[in-house]
Amino acid sequence: MTRITAALSVVVAIALPPATVAEVVVDEIDWASRAPQLSAEGLRILSADNEAHFERLLVENPEPTAKTVAILNLESPGVAASAHAYALVGQIRYAGVEGTAYLEMWSRFPGRGEVFSRTLSDGGPAAKIEGSSDWRPFALALYMDGSTQAGPEGLRVNVVLPGRGTVWLGPPRLVQYGPGEDPLVVAGQWWSERTAWLMGGIMGSVLGCVGALIGVLSSRGKARILVVGMLVGMLIVGAVALAAGAIALLKSQPYAVYYPLLLIGGLCILLPGGLRRAIRRRYQELELRKIGAADAV
Repeated sequence: MTRITAALSVVVAIALPPATVAEVVVDEIDWASRAPQLSAEGLRILSADNEAHFERLLVENPEPTAKTVAILNLESPGVAASAHAYALVGQIRYAGVEGTAYLEMWSRFPGRGEVFSRTLSDGGPAAKIEGSSDWRPFALALYMDGSTQAGPEGLRVNVVLPGRGTVWLGPPRLVQYGPGEDPLVVAGQWWSERTAWLMGGIMGSVLGCVGALIGVLSSRGKARILVVGMLVGMLIVGAVALAAGAIALLKSQPYAVYYPLLLIGGLCILLPGGLRRAIRRRYQELELRKIGAADAV
């Protein structure tokens, strides 16, 4: 039963359609309208041209020392308390970034102080800023999930550069999301990074419990058929997960999709392979002891 449940959980996760991303635009940020504030910070606004058909905010750090640049400050941003998540989304490009840079958004809630979100993921729209990249989407997201009685009363956004580097930002939008919607899901993506962490945690816990049960039963020489069945079930789950991970790579799915599948698949293949011989030897030893005890009688 355990192996059937585990296998079904992987199959169902793979079979689910991509999460939908319906959005309500709360505000569209116009860099030009914020020129006085931005010029005080030493930033530059580039008009639309042949390089990009939209205006861009240029953030540059010519020095090897760390630099945090404030680029946006929104009072009463208008995010509803009923929103399950909200995000500042847009396009970003960067060149010659030393170290790991990121965008950060500080959200101020009434009576709760500030909480932050940062683009420090390994992939997707919340990916960290390293080296150089052509234009790609970014998303600074915060999940409320109905846990607040009011939306944020203020937002502050910074670009954090640990060393030299140049960052260009297109005009961002502030977007809020309802139940079942995720700002970190891109078109065609099987699931978001948040879902990947949840799936990895659940599957890791299941594998840990199954492994512990196998260890306890085999050490006591109990339920040999059940133990063998669980080992076979793990192999089946591993094969399914590895196949799905390979498909995800071929379909150019992001890191948050293919990595958990390959990790789960690898563990489910390697663990039974390493345990099978020791478990079989343990059952044989216990069987020989029983035979010897019966002969002695």
